Amino acid sequence: MDNLPLPSDLNLDAILFIRASQPLGGAVLVYSPTDQIIWANGSQRRIAPVSDYTSETHESLFWKLLEAGLIGNRVAVANPADWISNVRIARRLNTGLDWISEYPSGRMSVSHRLYGDGTCVQSRVCIQTSGVENYINTKIRGNSFEEMLTVNDFLNNMHCSLNLLDLAVGIFDVNMNRFHLNDSFIDLISSETSMMFDDFGRIRATDPDDCAKLDCAVSSAATLQDFYKVLPLSYSGGVHFASISSGQSLGTAIIVISRFGEDDAAIASALERALGLHPAEARVAALIGSGLGPGEIARRRSTSEATVYTQIRNIKDKLRGTKFAAGDLTSLAALVFKISAITRAKMRKS
Repeated sequence: MDNLPLPSDLNLDAILFIRASQPLGGAVLVYSPTDQIIWANGSQRRIAPVSDYTSETHESLFWKLLEAGLIGNRVAVANPADWISNVRIARRLNTGLDWISEYPSGRMSVSHRLYGDGTCVQSRVCIQTSGVENYINTKIRGNSFEEMLTVNDFLNNMHCSLNLLDLAVGIFDVNMNRFHLNDSFIDLISSETSMMFDDFGRIRATDPDDCAKLDCAVSSAATLQDFYKVLPLSYSGGVHFASISSGQSLGTAIIVISRFGEDDAAIASALERALGLHPAEARVAALIGSGLGPGEIARRRSTSEATVYTQIRNIKDKLRGTKFAAGDLTSLAALVFKISAITRAKMRKS
């Protein structure tokens, strides 16, 4: 159910609050000064399909939600008549109320805002599936709705930075169901390189061997504290590297995937210019940065391992005595990765 247009006469503060809460998946209701529902967004209609929301009041909707078993407040369930009477007064005396309630769909942060013209806006956000508590080292505390909006702004800024480097970031449960994906992760899945959706909408590695390893790592990360693991994910164009770690909330795991390796030709061109390498040497350096060993590079380039080792030796000789000196394959791969990050950032901006 898509969102309906907002009422044309809605005040600006209410509009800004609604627009801030909706990216978190907030279920939003807007009430007139007489407590008539004048707007309900698509999320509200999806999680509480008890009405067409065209002729409801705050009280009439409460009774329908109660009958459908969708009221999470234990006091309200135990004594609904007294509760609705008290709430009617509280909603009109307080300009802002924030609380946490348990609903059949999970813990939700609820915010009620009363504006000067008598308009009320209520927004409910599922704490876990919003993803915010899984990203930063803090717990969602008590009256937390404003904190969630602040964290969401932080996430948006962080995602912009990660997308520039093509770092794909996602939060998942123990069964690989997704809570949150950044733009780069969505792009990664759309291209079906190392990751894809299965028929049930869960994340899977495209390589069957990698799939079992990734499932095991995510399961461990979601059930253990302070679990970290790095896995190479193979695909026809190269290798991605996935870092899997425990999420902030028990039962969640965070996957960060470096997409470096997709544009080896572009990276090789940058390395050729930056390091003064021969085109063939630059191509080998780009593949080293992708995580490939000399044997795999030789097979990829249809040449011998001896030739690859000679090219690697030439690369190290050219870098010796410069600020880019790299004495072994590990330091050479790290150097290439840094240069590729800058190159990919420029490519995204352009």
